Amino acid sequence: MRIILILVFMAPALLLADAYRYVDPKTGETVFTDKPPSSQKAKPIELKSPTISKPYPTKPKESSQAIESDLKKTDSATFNLSILSPENDENIRANDGKVIVTAGSNQPLGGKKGFLIRFLLDGKPVSISSSFSSTLTNLDRGTHTISAELISKSGKVLATAQPHTFHVQRHSILRQNTNPNAATSPPATTPSPRNSGPRRFRR
Repeated sequence: MRIILILVFMAPALLLADAYRYVDPKTGETVFTDKPPSSQKAKPIELKSPTISKPYPTKPKESSQAIESDLKKTDSATFNLSILSPENDENIRANDGKVIVTAGSNQPLGGKKGFLIRFLLDGKPVSISSSFSSTLTNLDRGTHTISAELISKSGKVLATAQPHTFHVQRHSILRQNTNPNAATSPPATTPSPRNSGPRRFRR
């Protein structure tokens, strides 16, 4: 144990100078030193530089917070979104009230960053999905507006599409019952009684 402690404390000095060892004749213990006494027959010690192994760096996993941080650093001009269909001011015949809307972007949906599309009908959200298309149902006759938003997983709006106006045309029951080409019958007339004057009776 004593020899080990001597080695520990002498290690820095031994690395900088030549080291020797000898046996103390009085105690019988091995002594390590860089300056052996001339009266002792010391043996030189060959010191080798210690080998230090460096751990391989591990690549940290990219968290959702890191992704959000990257999004903040990215210029918003790189996120483009537009409505592809229906076209602006388009008339659509939809007797069942269904209209398919489609958007386009320079960013892919889903995947690592998890971008989503949120469609807005007349300014109100109607669907959120990882698809660029959505089907609107139960649309009333008349004029509507459609827009879309590109959003992150946390709901942050990254880009907004310019709204498109479209006009839904549906079959009307009132028009079905009204036929402007149908012939109209003249109103029935009641014959007026004849004015034959006073009646004469025979005797």
